[in-house]
Amino acid sequence: SAFGYCGIVQSNSVWYGLGPGGTRRGAASHGGTGGRINTSYPAGEVYGCSNAPVQAGSSGANDTTSGYAGGGVVRVEARSITCAGAIRADGYYRVANTMHFGSGGSVYLRCRHFTGTETGLITADGGGGGNYPAGGGGRVAVWRAKDFSTGQATATALAGKTTTATAVYQGTEGTVVW
Repeated sequence: SAFGYCGIVQSNSVWYGLGPGGTRRGAASHGGTGGRINTSYPAGEVYGCSNAPVQAGSSGANDTTSGYAGGGVVRVEARSITCAGAIRADGYYRVANTMHFGSGGSVYLRCRHFTGTETGLITADGGGGGNYPAGGGGRVAVWRAKDFSTGQATATALAGKTTTATAVYQGTEGTVVW
């Protein structure tokens, strides 16, 4: 988690990835839009492909400071995949903060035989946890020819959580293709 684009402030030029919060003063977007400080700033653009996600999550920020990193990329192509634990590409999560959060990254799994259990978890959730705008959800795609699951593995691309109740601070969910 949090191995995606990281915000960098460099001589009034700020780089955050493909769906930054940036001068928009908000959290980052990817599969879902990031939250914002207020409605006068547009949300970052959503980007990437829902069926074959391969791009990292972007960083949130404002005009003068960098934000928390977005989620990374997990791509696995194999004959068989067993998911009994966690596969994560989440944006940075922190309980107390003073910066905007990054978006979820990408998880792309392709195989002939997929086995999941009730403890299996696949996530590309947006960053969040504090009182600043939450990151938008990322993208998850799992393609398999046969499913031998003994339980229901869970896949999510949720928006990050914020402690601020204002609706504009909330991000939106990304995409899950299962």
